[in-house]
This record gives sequence, C-alpha cells and structure tokens, in this order.
Amino acid sequence: MDISYRPRHKKDQQFLVHVSMRTMNQIIIKSTGRPLTEARILKQINENQTTEIIESAKRPIGYYSYSILPSGQMYLSAVVLSPEMQHRGIGRRVAKHIEGVALSKGIDTILGHIHYANRQSLIFWLKNGYRILGPHMKGTLAVEKRLRRWRKITG
Repeated sequence: MDISYRPRHKKDQQFLVHVSMRTMNQIIIKSTGRPLTEARILKQINENQTTEIIESAKRPIGYYSYSILPSGQMYLSAVVLSPEMQHRGIGRRVAKHIEGVALSKGIDTILGHIHYANRQSLIFWLKNGYRILGPHMKGTLAVEKRLRRWRKITG
C-alpha cells in the first residue's frame, strides 16, 4: 500500500475531528476521566507548528502533529491512524518517516506522551525504540527516542 504525506488544509478539519474521535475518545476518557471534544481536538492540533495528513490513494487515513521545541527537540503530540488502517505496518512506516523529518531538520531527539490507557500505542512505541522517561502523570507517560545521526568523518 502506497502512503504519502501532505500539509493539512482547512478542508481537513472534519476528517481530523472524525478520526480523532473514532480512535481516541475512549482512551482519553479512561486516561483522564474527561471525554474528547471537537474543541479539544482542534485546540491541540492548532497548538502544533506542523500537522501532516497521511494519505493512501489520495484519501486521508490519518495524521501526525509535532512542534520543534526551543531546546531543538521534536515534540510529537499525535499520530493517529483510522482503525481500519491499523495493524498493517503503516504505523511503522509513519514512525520512520517522522524520524526522517526530524533528522532532516537536524533534530536527534523526539519526545512525546502516550495516554496511559492506550496500551496498544505504548507497546508500538516501545517496539519502535522509544523509552519511558518516568512514572505516568495526568494519565500519560512521557517517552523519548534518541536518533542516531551519521557524522561525516574528516581528516
């Protein structure tokens, strides 16, 4: 299956809300005790510097959002795939793509938070080289991945 990435457009707003509600509402309720709302979804997405739409056959199947922190690290705030696209190896490809984006920007550390109730996501990110930074707080676990950058040897 071919997948591609593109910047989000205003016309993507309904898709972003719909796919987020389908995949994350129950997890958010279990983690925080509060339901997910359209306003919360859009606030979180709009707080990020970048949101990319993940597509297959020119149809949106998910998205990811990130910001570059003043420390020079990437903060990955969301990776969401529609349920029918999960368990097909797409998430692994998206994770590698995100790492490539980080490295192309000179970033060697990706940070994020995983909702404590999202065991499937936690297992996925741990399998893909992320590590837990400490105990869960406010329903989430902080994670990070340090990327290896090839350095040119001179001399």
